[in-house]
Amino acid sequence: MNASLVDDPAIPFPEQGLGIAASWDITDSWYLMGGAADAQADSRASGFDTAFNDEPAYFYALETGKSISLSSAKGNLPGTYRAGLWVDRQDKTGFAASKSTSEDTGFYISCDQMLIKENQDPDDSQGLGGFFRWGWADSEYNSVTNFFSFGVQAAGLIDTRDEDILGIGYSRGFFSDQASQTYLNDYESVMEWYYSFQFSSSFVLSPNLQYVSNPGGQDVSDAFIMGLRMQLIY
Repeated sequence: MNASLVDDPAIPFPEQGLGIAASWDITDSWYLMGGAADAQADSRASGFDTAFNDEPAYFYALETGKSISLSSAKGNLPGTYRAGLWVDRQDKTGFAASKSTSEDTGFYISCDQMLIKENQDPDDSQGLGGFFRWGWADSEYNSVTNFFSFGVQAAGLIDTRDEDILGIGYSRGFFSDQASQTYLNDYESVMEWYYSFQFSSSFVLSPNLQYVSNPGGQDVSDAFIMGLRMQLIY
């Protein structure tokens, strides 16, 4: 549920706006993908006024990924491993006012892997899977300069609840040393637990618990957050 376990905060993704992406399947298991988006996008506007103004600026990303399959006694264990590079071409002023750039650059890796299968049925996803992400951004121009997250997810952990999912994840983002006047602590971390009850194909209920250390990088108490998400699909 926590955004840091969904995206990588070390990547300065633009707001919702105009963009384009293309993908090339080099082989059945290896792909190359690239895209560009309006770096000055504002989710409150259509995007045409910033994407095509007199001084447009774009966010570019290039990613390659490889799908693999590991052998096990109960069948193949699929996984995907990715690496990417991004460039943000909008004008940015660094934390040191004398520095500026229009070529802010960073990179990332992301992977997910099935670790254990419950049975040999190739169409059955019950078992244990894991993921890992890491990203880096220039500490002169980005508040979050290093970030990593990892976690595991178990499907069908209870014999009579084959569609239910238990998930546990951890993330930590490190703040730029050059932004010490804004962030009093070096990092913020999140630990989250959730359980997804799938009562039917159209009704899912997911309670979750989060523990946030150094919220916002400020000198405040750690936080416990309890939540409940209900999904109705119709």
